[in-house]
Amino acid sequence: PLPIGALSGVGAAAKERLTSYGIRTLGDLAAAPEPVLQKVFGQRAEMMRQRASAEDDSEISLGRAVKSVSHEATFSDLLTERADIHGALVALLGKVARRLRRKGLKARTLAVKVRLEDRSVRNSQMGLPQPSDDEIELAVHLDELLDKVWRGGERVRLLGVRASGFTTKGIEELQGSLFDPSQMEA
Repeated sequence: PLPIGALSGVGAAAKERLTSYGIRTLGDLAAAPEPVLQKVFGQRAEMMRQRASAEDDSEISLGRAVKSVSHEATFSDLLTERADIHGALVALLGKVARRLRRKGLKARTLAVKVRLEDRSVRNSQMGLPQPSDDEIELAVHLDELLDKVWRGGERVRLLGVRASGFTTKGIEELQGSLFDPSQMEA
């Protein structure tokens, strides 16, 4: 059984309150009395029960244009070392890049999100020299973005990477051909 802390939306305070009611797993949360969930989550009580039960009746919308592709991770052990933070960003970027390739998209903008121990959030984004779906090309920009949102010693709770500003065109279509097709010999 998964612990309640594995569910997005259950932070330290909610986890402590749920544990005081004997709720320790997602199964416990799904079966908890409504008044208890109301005390802990307020208006979000039913939504949190459904999420714990893996139920979701929200409509699926087909044909919506993708505006961004992102991936985030929350860390139970806060990250404090630059190498660990950078490594986590590279891993997240790899997941984003794979999703871009599956969707046939290339991003023109890359962004990084950091949530610190005090729950403050910092974001930074940058335009890319050329659209890309390649994590190696994109990774060279992570240090610059990280420098804008994190200072040494700060304790990181969450990291995220987002790609946006998409094109499905190939680089040649964006930049034009190196050779004039009318000058090419058959």
